[in-house]
Amino acid sequence: MSSLPIRNRKHVLEEESRKFVGNIIPSEWIIRGESPSDYGIDMQIELVLNERVTGASWSIQLKATDKLERKKDVVTYSFKTSTLAYFLARPERIIYIMYDAVDKVAYWIWIQEYIRNDLEKTWLKQKTATVKIPKTNIFNNDAIPIIQNRVLHDNEAHRWLSAVQTANHPYFSYQFQSKDNGFEIGVSPRYPGADQDSPVSINGTFRFDASEHGRANLQKFKDMIRTGIPAEFDSSVFEGFNVHDIFYPIMPELESFQTSKILISSIPGQNPQTIKVSFFDKHGTLVQRFPFIELVDVQSGTEEVTFTNKAQKLSITTTMTVSKVSNTINISFGFDHGPGTPIQTIYETITAMMDMNDANSIEIINLQTDTVLIRDDFKDYVTEIPSQFVQLIEALMIIQERCNIELIWPDSLEPEDAERILFVATILFLGKVRVHNPITVPLLYEGAEKLLRVYQAKNSLHLRGTSAAKAIDILGFSIELGDYVLYAPEVTMSVDDLQSIDTFIKRGKLQDVLLVTFHTGEVGAELIFPQWIPVMEDEESGDNDKD
Repeated sequence: MSSLPIRNRKHVLEEESRKFVGNIIPSEWIIRGESPSDYGIDMQIELVLNERVTGASWSIQLKATDKLERKKDVVTYSFKTSTLAYFLARPERIIYIMYDAVDKVAYWIWIQEYIRNDLEKTWLKQKTATVKIPKTNIFNNDAIPIIQNRVLHDNEAHRWLSAVQTANHPYFSYQFQSKDNGFEIGVSPRYPGADQDSPVSINGTFRFDASEHGRANLQKFKDMIRTGIPAEFDSSVFEGFNVHDIFYPIMPELESFQTSKILISSIPGQNPQTIKVSFFDKHGTLVQRFPFIELVDVQSGTEEVTFTNKAQKLSITTTMTVSKVSNTINISFGFDHGPGTPIQTIYETITAMMDMNDANSIEIINLQTDTVLIRDDFKDYVTEIPSQFVQLIEALMIIQERCNIELIWPDSLEPEDAERILFVATILFLGKVRVHNPITVPLLYEGAEKLLRVYQAKNSLHLRGTSAAKAIDILGFSIELGDYVLYAPEVTMSVDDLQSIDTFIKRGKLQDVLLVTFHTGEVGAELIFPQWIPVMEDEESGDNDKD
């Protein structure tokens, strides 16, 4: 009998796991086995729906074991990283299935998604990496609809992408983007003027009935025509608007396509308007002037046209709406300070807007025609700037001037960053700052013994000491504050602090250091930075006289 072939346990497990998976996959789906040379792909599945072969397919990497490794809420398997890299190189979706031959249950996971989102970023530098599958991911009949929907979505995306990449329309080019809830396909002229060389008509009819929904959409349509504000309409208020002629090259079957939504927006005219804006106080004195603001048409309707200067590199944004009906002009000013804006520019803008808020009248002149567009009382034209922001910018200007650096507005600023800026600016401006936080001081044996004796006699004490401040980061710059003197007129200690000092003294180790915490109470403590204490002008002149 020893000369007969042997069927080892590995082969038994492989066949058992294939039968298990095959019993769960719908019988109408097509299952293709992969050869061993396919490096980790055991099965390929193609979806068949309503007796139609869809072309949508996915692959399976299948592992079977008698000794499944479990850790808390997951089952695990260690892969060679070369195999994981191969999974990422495959274009189709791959499901990794781990079959437990003991409990007759299988667990599954979208392996490429797991590699990209859940593995440590350093996995490629390793020889192996562990994949963890939640125990809730059981491969059974409930998993089939989930897999089917994902595979169909991916197949549809690949179909559209292939169509967009291979279409060669002489006048139009196409763009494709996959989204969670569908796909977005754009069309644009292949070259300037292509839309005029090959004009396309899209015809349809709007129908607004007397219902509340119909009246609301009619008003939205009128507002869109009047002001140019973009408006979206669903198929309940229109019919037609077929786009078959435009998209025929990428999807011929679009003849049956039904438009479900339409977004209508105005095409900006980009007609530049240059103006000069001046602000005057109640006495007619000029308080602020912007000699050149370039406005462009960003929204145009039959009754209104809106211009802005957002294309112009100014921190002050100007919006002007011209009414074609009443022949009036409304103008407003806002504040734009994106990341990378110099603090100096922001400060100058804030100062200008404060001057504008104090103004009593405004004059706007069209520089192209040299005519007055507005000459009127000035009120409610300027966006109010929060006082906290003004205070923060003023603090940054103090830091910039005292340290001779150029600060830039960051991508983001956390509350603790703002607190640190105000703290440093106060020191640089006054040379001192008051704090109410607990103070921690290192003490040797002798100091601790004396401290305990004095404190027990008075139940409080005043604190004075000298130390060196650590450098503080302000918007990427390291600010050195130098030595400081700490003065706290009245500090107290908790019972626990006193007990810690007593225990420290009883140990009797002279070289040990104890960190003692003092509470400053309502009075607080003052940190004095001699390097930054302002020098009075008369003191400077007095010193010069002595010389």
